[in-house]
Amino acid sequence: MPGIDAYEKTFARFGAGGPRWLLDLRRNAFAAFRDQGFPTLRDEDWRFTRTKPVQERDFATVDAYRPNGLGGKFEELTFADAGCHRVTIVDGHFAADLSRVGDLPEGVRLMSLSSALTNHADLVEPHLGRIADISSNPFVALNTAFVREGVFLYLPDGVAVEEPIHFAFLTTGTGTVSHPRVLIVTGRNTEATIIESWAGTGEEYFNNAVTEIVCGDN
Repeated sequence: MPGIDAYEKTFARFGAGGPRWLLDLRRNAFAAFRDQGFPTLRDEDWRFTRTKPVQERDFATVDAYRPNGLGGKFEELTFADAGCHRVTIVDGHFAADLSRVGDLPEGVRLMSLSSALTNHADLVEPHLGRIADISSNPFVALNTAFVREGVFLYLPDGVAVEEPIHFAFLTTGTGTVSHPRVLIVTGRNTEATIIESWAGTGEEYFNNAVTEIVCGDN
C-alpha cells in the first residue's frame, strides 16, 4: 500500500523554491499530515467514509497545466455562466485559456495563487494557512504541504463585485492527484458572490481541495 510513504517521496521532489515563510508552512503541514495519517472509520468525523481506496492508489502529481483542447467539452461539463467572471482550474492549475474575467472594481485582485505568491506576497502571507487547520484534518495538512496553485481573490474595503465569480474546477487525468487552494481575503464592507463547481473527465482521481475565506467586518 503506497500510503504516506508515496506522498513523502513526492514531497521530497516538490522543490525548495519560494520564500522561507512558505517553505516553513509546507514543511510543518507535511509533518502534521505524517503525524495524523489518513483518517479511518474509527475517527468520528470519518466513520461513514472509507479513505482506504485513496491510500491504496499511488496517484501521480500533476506538475503543470497543459492546454489540451478541452474547449467545447469544458462548456458541456459546467453550467452556462455567461454572466459570471470565470476562473478555471484544471488539474489543480490555473487555466488562462479557459478563464473569462471581465472588468473588476479598482483594487480587486483575482489571479492564480502562484502569481499572487510571487507578486502579492504581502497580501497572501498573513492569511494563507491561518484558517484551514492542519492539526485537525490530515487532508488539509496534505493540501497545505503541496500548496502552490489555485486561486487568490482580494477585495479591498468598500468594494462590491456585481457579477458572480465562478471558480470552475476540472480534473482531466486518471490516476492523478491535485491540491488546488483557494484563498479569499476581503476588507471591510465588501460584497461578492462566489460559486465553485467541480467536474472530471477521468475515471479515477484524487482532487484534494481547500478553500480559505478571511472576511473583514460587514
